Amino acid sequence: MKLRKIIISLFISFLCITGIHSQSNDSLIKEAFKCDSLGDFQCALKNLNVIIENDSNNEILYNFRGLVHSKLYDNEKSIADLKKAIMLDSNWVEPIFNLGMVYYEKEDFQNALHFYSKSIALDPTQSSFFSNRGVLRRRLKDYAGSMKDYNTAIKLDPKLAQYYANRGNLKYEIEDYVGALKDYNSAVSLNPKYPGIFEKIGDLKFYLKDFNGALIAFNKAIIIDPNNFENYISRAKVKEALKDINGAILDVNKAINLNAQNGFLFKTRADLKADMGNDTGALSDYSHAIKLDSNVSDFYTGRALLEIDLEEYSNAIFDLNKAISLDSLRTFLYDIRAYAYHFNNQVELSVMDYSKIISLEPGNSDAYADRGYIFYSIDSFNLALLDFKTALKFNPQNKKALENIGIVRYFLGDYKIAIQDINKHLKIDKQSYMSLYYRGNCKLEIKDYNGCISDFNNAILLNKNFASAYCSRGIAKMNLKQMDASILDIKKSIALDSNNYFAFLTMARFYMEKKNQKEAIAAFNKAISLNENDGYLLLERGNAKYSFNDLNGACADWGDAAAMSIPEAISNLTEFCVTVK
Repeated sequence: MKLRKIIISLFISFLCITGIHSQSNDSLIKEAFKCDSLGDFQCALKNLNVIIENDSNNEILYNFRGLVHSKLYDNEKSIADLKKAIMLDSNWVEPIFNLGMVYYEKEDFQNALHFYSKSIALDPTQSSFFSNRGVLRRRLKDYAGSMKDYNTAIKLDPKLAQYYANRGNLKYEIEDYVGALKDYNSAVSLNPKYPGIFEKIGDLKFYLKDFNGALIAFNKAIIIDPNNFENYISRAKVKEALKDINGAILDVNKAINLNAQNGFLFKTRADLKADMGNDTGALSDYSHAIKLDSNVSDFYTGRALLEIDLEEYSNAIFDLNKAISLDSLRTFLYDIRAYAYHFNNQVELSVMDYSKIISLEPGNSDAYADRGYIFYSIDSFNLALLDFKTALKFNPQNKKALENIGIVRYFLGDYKIAIQDINKHLKIDKQSYMSLYYRGNCKLEIKDYNGCISDFNNAILLNKNFASAYCSRGIAKMNLKQMDASILDIKKSIALDSNNYFAFLTMARFYMEKKNQKEAIAAFNKAISLNENDGYLLLERGNAKYSFNDLNGACADWGDAAAMSIPEAISNLTEFCVTVK
């Protein structure tokens, strides 16, 4: 029974009560009812207080005032009045049911359940009693009990759309999507303008990826309520899923026209503009969202993500600092900032952010893998190995850790174990040309030349422009004395990447094997010009010059290498160059 009907019946009953329908009381009760119907609950309360002073033993008055207190959000006084009504007439069901509703609003669900159940026991013919208890039981996750109550409510009143809508919500929650849609459609058939029903149908169809069906539902929702900005946002999400970004933006524009002070709407439009490549427009909308509400972390995060895409890492870091100050426990923000720090050449700060994630979520496999990758990128291979091991401990399928742990072992010189780790990764990613390349390099180091050539061949098949693979294959062929094939691979590597100093170093070694002084020294010169701070290149060129009897040139190179603290260069300089002027 709806509250409106209850109040009307109370009023009519009240006027019929013997002994309290004096002209004065009649006037006051009429005024109280009028005030209540107009939403002026303080006025209603004032009149009821006067009436109850004249008749303090009338349960109808206490029930009425209890409802008014509830509308004024004064639950404690509402409860007191309703309990007084029940004390005066313990068999009258309406204050018992109303007390259940007040307890529900107060989120005292056990008391609400008690009084709903008591009202049902007194009058099992009221569908609203079962419906309300069904809502409560759903809230308490008693899905079976909730379903039973909804079914009873519908049996008692099969023409009320609300009951089908509520049961549909329950079925949605327990993932009976077909049943939910059937109930929603039943609600529509009973009341085509039932508030929010097409929104529910649209949400359900969107969840089921029936985007065209969702679009139809939200179109109907907008026809029924064209001033509800949320419906335009929902339809925009559907259009986005249908790749109609322009249409989605038009809907967000309509939502903004209806609610221009809502920063989330500008953030939504910014996301769409970013997706379609309108970076300037997106940045403007993110900034306007921040202007409307500078305390929403997501606004700064959205702008930061776009700034990272634009490689504006300093700006992104600034925004992420603000986002983190507003939401310091959200690990996603540290993850993004760590990424920005890495590409802004602030590696230590990147490591600190991944460490912060680990402190917040000690079992976060991805954080260990990401930090391990940072250590790997700065040649801290032992620390990288430790992090990759920990990542795999928490998640044996962690992709980044599986992909890189074998590579790290290669750089640590643990070639056989590295091959085993790389084999594991190749089992789940047979198309990883990098894994094939590093497995090939491991085999090259253990002198399995045919095995490594096979890996380099496969890596090149997957990436025909893989310069480093050609270079390594050239080295393997050189070791097999396949000199013509070797130089072809080395030259191919240089043609693909003319800035790879190692390819020129390999060419220099090739010409040293061929005892071609001119070409060897020229290749050394090129390698050194590309990597001037590598003292070992100077050492090796000095050794080459010495082998070609150019002692002055050798000593000059060893001297430069010795200045870089290369031990062998210092030794050579001392042994061979002391008499050289």
